[in-house]
Amino acid sequence: MGKEADKIFSTFPDIETVADEDPEERFNQVLKHFDDYFVPKRNVVHERANFHNAVQKVESFVRELYELAEHCQFRADVRDESIRDQLVFGLRDKELTRKLQLESDLPLNKAIDMARNFETIESQVNSQSRMNIDSLSNHRFNPSRPRLHNRHSQKGRQKPNTNPSHGRSASKNKPSSSATPDRRMNRCN
Repeated sequence: MGKEADKIFSTFPDIETVADEDPEERFNQVLKHFDDYFVPKRNVVHERANFHNAVQKVESFVRELYELAEHCQFRADVRDESIRDQLVFGLRDKELTRKLQLESDLPLNKAIDMARNFETIESQVNSQSRMNIDSLSNHRFNPSRPRLHNRHSQKGRQKPNTNPSHGRSASKNKPSSSATPDRRMNRCN
């Protein structure tokens, strides 16, 4: 084992009393002492805080809840209930949280299925909305496409003449004192 392991071994209590008993029992006791020494102890309160603070997409959220629940020392009969409760309260979408809370007898597998389905539908709806918005924005603003509404709106209108040398006033298109006939004016425009 080495000098360091021997030093650690010498600090273990009650090893000599086990030596007189079964050798396999002594080995298990020594192994347990080494595990206690080298393997960090888990803080159950910290593990449960991580469990209750976990929030992300449904699939990874459920997976993480199962992993976190392993270290929380939940009793077997409350483990699934604890995971279900955290799933219901830890979801980002509050509408889904409300729907899940309306179920009086909600098993974990049903809560997981409902959350997955809801997330899939939301993703599809958002994707369709983005495609529609992109389609509209491409349709509305296309610099290479002529703007028909501008050409049609100005087709029948004539621009007011701003050149007073043609005999019309710039503001009202009324003939001045030295007016030229309207036909000539239209040809200028």
